[in-house]
Amino acid sequence: MKYQAPFGSVDPNAPYVDRNTPGAVVGSKIPAAAVEDPQRELVNVILAAGLTPDEDDQTLVLQALFALTAPGTGAYFSFVNGTTVQLAPANGGLLWINGRNYPVPAGLTRSNAGLGNSTLYYAYAFMNAGVMTLELSATGYTKAANGIPQKTGDVTRTLVGMVYTTAGGQFAVTSTFLGVLSYFARRERTAIGASTAGATTSSVLVFVELTTAARVIFLTWADDVIKTRVTGQLTGNISNFSVSTSVGLDGVAVGITGGTSVITSGQSGQGSAFYDDVVAEGMHYLTPMGDVGSGGGTGNFTVRGQVNVRG
Repeated sequence: MKYQAPFGSVDPNAPYVDRNTPGAVVGSKIPAAAVEDPQRELVNVILAAGLTPDEDDQTLVLQALFALTAPGTGAYFSFVNGTTVQLAPANGGLLWINGRNYPVPAGLTRSNAGLGNSTLYYAYAFMNAGVMTLELSATGYTKAANGIPQKTGDVTRTLVGMVYTTAGGQFAVTSTFLGVLSYFARRERTAIGASTAGATTSSVLVFVELTTAARVIFLTWADDVIKTRVTGQLTGNISNFSVSTSVGLDGVAVGITGGTSVITSGQSGQGSAFYDDVVAEGMHYLTPMGDVGSGGGTGNFTVRGQVNVRG
């Protein structure tokens, strides 16, 4: 489009003037292109955004500008209940899907129908006949050149979250089971396991899991750091003895251990272990672990684990 000067103007940049009869000024004559060209230009913007021109909708140009600008990540994927997860608008409420932005509707949900037990799924948003819809799939994702994660092999699906189902095939977010994470608009999430409640071990200098009842199940993204802790009371049953605890990630001792020296039989002390790092994407479990020093004694552990992730 170019500027259309008043009809008959020699200057291609001549301004338009109003008619002024007392001043003997003839008003500008409007050429047809001055009316037609801007309309066609705006209609082309609307069409380029994949929208349909509608004389009753005066927001189409605004919608088109949103759709054609930077990729939107304004969506938050979350747990509702054991059979339902949802996608809600966040941070502007626009989500980039298959080459353009779409408004994220309120109340967009997906049930657990057809899901397997103890299985990892990725959540994708896609447009189905103009309606945003959620899909749960075991297929992973690939990041596009603009940074938007898309279902591998299907650019019409944009990644919005991840779930790990329970042994009964349901969704769960509890103090000990973080089974739903959002990819966009991430926030801090915390899970704290049950106490080991006096669990014991005589394992010498080799960390072992104290009890499966203290496990914390959680999900994490590959580009985020998990923060884990195991803290609590350690007791030894003989004198001149050491008792230590460790973070267990998927049953393997990791990170910085913490322990106490038992000078007198029955003496207790505080132990604190931690591990902060990036780990493989997906489901993991945190478990408190313990060991003892040489001497033939037994350690008693009342500790619990905590994990912080983002999603």
